[in-house]
Formats: sequence, C-alpha cells, structure tokens
Amino acid sequence: MFGQESKKKLYQKATACLCMLAFSLPQVSLAYSSYNDRPILNVNSITQEDVQPISLDLTGSTTITNSTDKINLSLRDSDVRQVLRMFADRANLNIIFHDSVNGKVTLDLVNTTLNDAFMLVINSLELSYYVEAGTLIVSERGKAKNMGFAKQNMTTIPVKYVDASTMATFLNQNIFYNVAGLSNEEIVTFNPRRNEVMIFGTKNDVNMAKRVIDKLDTKPMVNTFKVNHTTPKEMAAMLCDSIIQTTDYTTMGGSSSGGSGGGESSGAGSGGGSNQGGADEIILGGGYVACRAVTGGSGGSGAAIRSGSSGQDAKLASFGVAPLTVAYFQNHGYLNVYGGSVEQLNVIREFIEQNDKKQPMAYIEMSIIELNERGMKEFDNEWRMWTPFFSLNFNAGEGLSTNPLYPTFVTKGPFKGESWTLVDDQGEPLYTYKKYDGPKTLAYTLKYLVENGKGRTLSNPKIIVTNGQKSTIDMTSDYVKSVKTEAEASGLQTIISKTYEIGSDEGLKIDVVPFISPDGYVSLNITPNLSKVKEKTNDYTLLSRRDLELKNIRIKDGETLILGGYIVEEESQNTIKMPVLGDLPVIGVFFRSSRNEKTKNELIIMITPHIVYDTDDISRIRGTNL
Repeated sequence: MFGQESKKKLYQKATACLCMLAFSLPQVSLAYSSYNDRPILNVNSITQEDVQPISLDLTGSTTITNSTDKINLSLRDSDVRQVLRMFADRANLNIIFHDSVNGKVTLDLVNTTLNDAFMLVINSLELSYYVEAGTLIVSERGKAKNMGFAKQNMTTIPVKYVDASTMATFLNQNIFYNVAGLSNEEIVTFNPRRNEVMIFGTKNDVNMAKRVIDKLDTKPMVNTFKVNHTTPKEMAAMLCDSIIQTTDYTTMGGSSSGGSGGGESSGAGSGGGSNQGGADEIILGGGYVACRAVTGGSGGSGAAIRSGSSGQDAKLASFGVAPLTVAYFQNHGYLNVYGGSVEQLNVIREFIEQNDKKQPMAYIEMSIIELNERGMKEFDNEWRMWTPFFSLNFNAGEGLSTNPLYPTFVTKGPFKGESWTLVDDQGEPLYTYKKYDGPKTLAYTLKYLVENGKGRTLSNPKIIVTNGQKSTIDMTSDYVKSVKTEAEASGLQTIISKTYEIGSDEGLKIDVVPFISPDGYVSLNITPNLSKVKEKTNDYTLLSRRDLELKNIRIKDGETLILGGYIVEEESQNTIKMPVLGDLPVIGVFFRSSRNEKTKNELIIMITPHIVYDTDDISRIRGTNL
C-alpha cells in the first residue's frame, strides 16, 4: 500500500510529533517548599530561597526509552495497537495488549521525544501500562487493577514527622488514582507501631511514593512569641478568634475534638491537660492548646475529577494534618505556634506586636457622702380618771382604755363586790383585783416635743483601675435576710431549730469600668448600688435599694465629677383623738394627739481620676500639667 520511502517518511513524522498533546492535557503536579530539605525550627531563619515553590511530576518515572531524540509523526484514524506497537519497536521493547485496548487515534506531532509521544497516546485513550522484563504491558485503566502486576512487592517507607495513616490516605486518593504508569488502586497502608507506610506495588509505585513522602514529611516550624503586657491566655484567644479559621478552641486547656472536616483541638500540659487544679495543688509550667486551624482531613474538600473507567466523581483529599496549632504557657509568659507557613507566622507576629501593648491605668479617688436629716413634731394629750366605780385612760399610745390595775366592778360577774382574786389550777392565789379606794382623781398631761437631727457618713476609697477592666468598691455588710423556724416534737420536749439565711448586700457597692484615652480623658461606666435596712422583724429583713447606672461619663484627668440628687424623702403624720370630744371646736385640741415626722437621705459621690504615667509616657507628653 505504501512504498518503502513513503513508510520511512511516515515513520519519521510519527516518531517526532507526539509531545504536542502533552501541553494540551492537564499536568498533575504537587507544589512544595524547598526548605523541606533541611529542618527549620524558626521563621527568622528562613531565607527567600526557602519558600520558592517547585513542582513534582506525578506521571511516573518509568520511560520506554532513554533516548532523547525528537520525532515527527502524523497519523489519521490509526489503530491504537499499531501505534503503540510502533513505539515499542522503536524502544526495543516487547509489547502485550489486554483485550480492553482498542480504538483509533489521530495525531500530528512535531519535534517530540518518543517518551512524550507515548504518554500522550496513553493518556488520550485513558490507558495504563507497566514495563516488566523488557516487555510493555498495556491495558485499559479500569482493567489494570485486576491484572495482578501491582501487588508484586511490599516496601516499607518510614515517616518521620507526619502521621503514617494520613500519608497513606493522601497517597491512595491523590497519587495512585487514574495516573498512567502507576497502580490505579489503593496500594498504600500503614504500620502504626513504627509510623511507616507500606507500599504493595511496582518499583515505579515505590519510587513515586518516596518522592512524595520526601516532599511532604518535613519538620514543622515551631515559633515562640513572648507577650509582655497581655496574658498568654488572652493573646491566644484573640489569635484564635481573629485570624485563625477554627471551629473549636478552648483557652482553658483540656481537650476538645470534632469540628469541620475532621478538625481537632486537644489540650496538653501538666495535670492531664487541665489547668483547674485543687486549692492545694501546685502546677509548674503547664502549657495548654488554645486552638488548631481547621483541616479538611481525610477525604476533605477538593476539586472533582472524572474517573476514566467508572465515570464516577472523586475528590482530591487534602493533606489531613493540623496546619497550625497555637498553645500558651501561662506561667512562662509566651505562646508557641506549631506549624504554619512563613506568611501565616509573619501575620501572627505582626498581630502580637500590634496588640501586645501596655494597658493605661488610672488612679481614682472617690468621696462618698451620705447626708441624713430627721425632724419630728409631737403633740400629746393624756387624760387619767380614777373613781371607785370605774377608771379611764386616754393617751396617744393606747387611745381610750380602762386602768388594768383598777377594773370597773359591776354588780354581777367575776368583778362584782369589792375585789376578786385570780387563782391558778391548784387554787393558789395569783393576783387580787379590787376597786379603786383612793380619792376621785382627774389628771391631765400635755407633752409637746420638737426633735431635729442631722448626720453625715463619709467614705473615701482610692483604687487603681486598668483600661477596660471592671473594678469594684464593696462596702457592704452581712445581715440576717430571713429566719426559718422548725419545731420537732421529741417525747415530752419540743426541739426548735432555726435556719438563718445571711445576706451580704446591705451597704454601698460601686462597679467602675474605665476607658483611658490618649488625649488625657477618662470615660467611665459607673454603677453605684446602695441598700439600707428598711424593715426588720424576727423572721425577715427588708432592704430599700437605690441603684444607678451611668454610661460613658467623660472626665478630664485630675478633674472631679460630682454625682448628686440621690435623694430619698419620707414624711408621715399620725392623729389620735378621743371620740366626740376630739371633734369639738376649740377645746377638741385637748382631746387629740398628733405626731409628724419627716426624714431625708441624700447620697453624693465625687470621683476624681488621675491617669498613671510611667517615665516613657512622660517623655512623650507635651504641655500636660501632671
């Protein structure tokens, strides 16, 4: 069909053109950082060359020839077996086709190596191949799993820094999947005792696994950041809340697991990861995990790829290790950041430098003055009458009553006659009531009293407050809030027990939250609460309360704020009069008793803040009178 010269030209074109497809098909590559070649434990020791990305070719290291000569090739609707047989002849290899290999190929390749041309044809038809004993074995990728060439050898590869199970999952789902020249099935497992992966595959599979592990199994960076003006616990909480993507963290240590995509957070340090020791427990050097960045874990999110044989969607698995962990050491005053990229660590370092600032403080003087005024006017008429027939008393306390010592005797009943003796159960006399036997008497007493009183209570507390932190001035005392009485009969005796509920809020309590601005002003949130006893019985005590809440009160350094008008006034008026006589005009005033009482309480709070400056602050202040 073709002459010898035509066959020669056609062969030359075919052997030179296949590499063009290599640039039209997507290349699978894995980016990594070149500083993997040497352990780096601190971000400060990393140079620019250490963070330059490079690529790792995942198409397999097996080639059908060592020649780098270029070929040109042009074919139209050629049988793929004939094309592959031509490549095998040129590479001096025997060739075996599985019955799943079929189809036609059309190509135009110019200035392409034989290896590249071969791979382009293999990938374009979704085929797989092995080279064994000088023989090229070609099959459809789905059938290659059952041909038995993969599990020829078992090779163990130690993993130094990464969990071997994570590495095995990553290799199975990303590397040994739908790649020509490699086993297209799960051929990697792990040995947890020695933290190593086990490869059940060809030499080409082992070589590829070694290359990937060499790039991923690297010593992570461990960086220490000292904090001077913020507690490590608070700084770790700010980092975890602000710049680290995490679904679970705890600034109290302990352990916490679960989270999105297999994220995990666990505590560390002395005492089993808990910093809640007993009252007498001594904890030295405890460190606690604050948070771990979210990781996709095994089977995490990734770009969907299409399997050539089964037509099912698969997902790229992320490298399921915690990329960044933040721990804090409260007693040592620093944070440890484990892992992360150079850029992430630089962001963390800048965040700490910006937020680890001295908190301004203020010295607050308070004068708490309580003024009490009390006035009373009492007008009291008292009448007393004694006769042998009856006795009568009238006063403001009892009103109209008879004299209990000289009751009125009648002709019938227990008080008939001249006297009557009260006896007990045994008939013994207790007291003798008798008629009044003195002269007939009418007595009148007038009492007029005016009483005024004033009092002042002064407290002068002084406190130092920190910017944004709540401070409390507590001048309260304990009191019996309620009494619960229980009686229990025991034989001939009754046992009475009392349970006292003690309250602790009687008095004055002031909460202060300051904000100290750089311009010499102090803004305060003030909440004064005053409680005083209003009523007290044997069973309970009632308090009267005066509460006030003030927000964002702005005071200049050294000036005084006066809170006044905290006033409570009470006024009462009582009148007692003798029936009929007390209502008479003019003379009725002598048969009436009255009492007027008025009380007034006022609370005044004076607040004077003084911003506390150190020597560094004073050198920066200009024109400020301290």
